[in-house]
Amino acid sequence: MNSASSTLLTSTETVAPSILGIKDKYDKCTISWDKVKGADGYQIYYAEGKGSYERIATVSNQCTSYTIRGLEEGQSYRFVVRSYIKLSNGKFVYSNLSSAKTLIID
Repeated sequence: MNSASSTLLTSTETVAPSILGIKDKYDKCTISWDKVKGADGYQIYYAEGKGSYERIATVSNQCTSYTIRGLEEGQSYRFVVRSYIKLSNGKFVYSNLSSAKTLIID
């Protein structure tokens, strides 16, 4: 586990998770990341080729992996994840994006 991700900085800050790996099979892949202490959840983003990132999922703090389906063979994809916390006033605080991981679907 990334030591930076294992400690929450303050109640109004959170850190980016580290992507642990991406496994692909046919037209889908599963991305996994380390758990961030104190995070309320995670947002997963992807981009095709050199395109802009698009959020594809928001998951609870119990999830540390997500499967993406419908990916095109031969296409390159970049994935990033960020953590978030929900404040008592209903607002959200987001971490920076994780370092990107790239996958080419075979």
